[in-house]
Amino acid sequence: MSYTYETQYNSPNYTPEAECPAVFGQPRVIKGITIHWWGDPSLNPSYEGVRDYLCRQGGNTSAHVVVTGTGRRASCIVNYNDVAWHSGNAVGNATTIGIECDPRCRDEDYDVIAEVVADIRSAFGDVPIYAHNMWTSTSCPGNYDIDRIDKLSYTKYSAAEWGKGGDKVAPTPKEPTPTTPVTPQVPADPPTPTNTGNTSPTTNGSDGEPLADTGKPVAEKIDYSQVNGLVALLQKFIAKILSIFK
Repeated sequence: MSYTYETQYNSPNYTPEAECPAVFGQPRVIKGITIHWWGDPSLNPSYEGVRDYLCRQGGNTSAHVVVTGTGRRASCIVNYNDVAWHSGNAVGNATTIGIECDPRCRDEDYDVIAEVVADIRSAFGDVPIYAHNMWTSTSCPGNYDIDRIDKLSYTKYSAAEWGKGGDKVAPTPKEPTPTTPVTPQVPADPPTPTNTGNTSPTTNGSDGEPLADTGKPVAEKIDYSQVNGLVALLQKFIAKILSIFK
């Protein structure tokens, strides 16, 4: 979203940057953000009333920014480089930026505070956030959840002109790229047996009976054609012998 960033209101209640070492014992170096609330919400304090009170002449308190979710407004009343009187602690004043927040602690209040924090961090770095009661004994900042403000601020972006930023746009999820269906592989035909060089017939050539299966390759089976030839010679030899004894 965005908020209205007002700079036309100025508080006289601050210490100039150059005087910070003399007044607070250290230079003005921004190292954090301190969160406050305006006070008891049952008293119905107003944004304008608190802003004007912190801008009164001769006052002893101030802040850098006053923030409300009502109308989404934030008023910078003390220059960030100068020291606002807000933390009740020399270190807290010298090193942090004070934000006075609407004590109603509504969602819209959190949302605008988070945008203000995002703007401040865009200028001064990712500085931590402190509660006022971390610097001094006080009930301030009341019901505000510092961790919630911190986390919410990272969902905001800062524009070149403060107050014009807003929610970070989440990237559009990419549609999953459809995968190409896998084409089933057709099993290859079993290889055709090749001739191993054996030219022996599958039958014995004499009686047409198939060769006996010995479990051995065909090339190693008995060559029955040779056996038949030997048998014929033996028969002729026996016949010749028998003719002698007739």
